[in-house]
Amino acid sequence: MKPTRRPRREALAWLRAESALQRRRARALAAATEALAPRRERWIEAFLAGLESPGVEQEDGTRRRLPAEELPPRPRRRPRVVY
Repeated sequence: MKPTRRPRREALAWLRAESALQRRRARALAAATEALAPRRERWIEAFLAGLESPGVEQEDGTRRRLPAEELPPRPRRRPRVVY
């Protein structure tokens, strides 16, 4: 088996710096995503209201209003944001 080389100090310092930079970027992205939470809640409410008031189109082309008990339940967890 071939012996492994140890990384140089400069490489380790660069790796630590890059890791710290990535953690800062991730925290900034998480904060920006969290700042949109109230807006996202309004989007969800508007979507559910749209299902209730104008209704949904059925297979035969007619529209039917969904009663509140037929609407999907709101999830307990925070919405997952996927890019």
